Amino acid sequence: MKSSPTNDSHLSAGGGAGGADAAEKIGEVNLSAICDSFEIPVVVLDAAQKGRFANAAARKLFGIQDAPFFLSELKWTAARDAETVAGSPPWPWDLVAQGDCRKSGRVLGWQSPTGDEVFLSAKAQRMPGLRPAEAQIVVSFSDVSKQVRTEDSLRVSAQRLAESQSIGQLGGWELNLETNELFWTAETYRLYDTTPAEFDPDVATVFGLYLPESRQTLSAAREQALATGEGYDLELETLTTRGRQISVRTTCRVAVSDGRPVKLSGVVQDITAAKKAEATKP
Repeated sequence: MKSSPTNDSHLSAGGGAGGADAAEKIGEVNLSAICDSFEIPVVVLDAAQKGRFANAAARKLFGIQDAPFFLSELKWTAARDAETVAGSPPWPWDLVAQGDCRKSGRVLGWQSPTGDEVFLSAKAQRMPGLRPAEAQIVVSFSDVSKQVRTEDSLRVSAQRLAESQSIGQLGGWELNLETNELFWTAETYRLYDTTPAEFDPDVATVFGLYLPESRQTLSAAREQALATGEGYDLELETLTTRGRQISVRTTCRVAVSDGRPVKLSGVVQDITAAKKAEATKP
């Protein structure tokens, strides 16, 4: 008795389609299980960015109940980069869905149900499916609120310091004795009538701007500071990079490591007006 080839081919064709469906379901189950094992919030979107799965951490954080859901409908308050207007796309999952993975990571602000603003680092990754339409986007979130607020606090402090330095015409400087690199703050550049783009300060050039008598005084004070580890506080006469003569007060602190000086730092202040006022007193 001959076996029927039709049955075999039917089983093969049916098995292929069923196998693809089964493989897709197994893939979804495995992906869900993997995401559920993460402690950080993770969600899975389909190619149309419709939410298909959220792990326990994501459900707890965002209050997600059931699929489908849309991440773009959550109360996002800001995107922490200059290219995105607060509260506007493109979001990381938008870019990944469009095939642009260059900015698949972004720090976003989100308003929690309690009204608090939480900052989340959102990273999206495209996961290929058996068919293009079945591709999935996995988005993970990490709470970086503490880091963002620390950076904001430092930025505000730096801005206030720059403003106070500008008002008081008080600049700062730092010299790395191991590399001989000289650093100036923004106000120091302003005192010397220049900008970082126009002038790259170095010790020899800056010393050369001081008037001869002041140059000798500063050189002797520097040598003593290096030898003893004690700083100085001097009033000197110098030229700016544009040849304008000004009176400055300059100070120095010495940083020592393993018994030897490694860094000099201090402030420089324009005291020209005070000097002129003092000279005109009866």
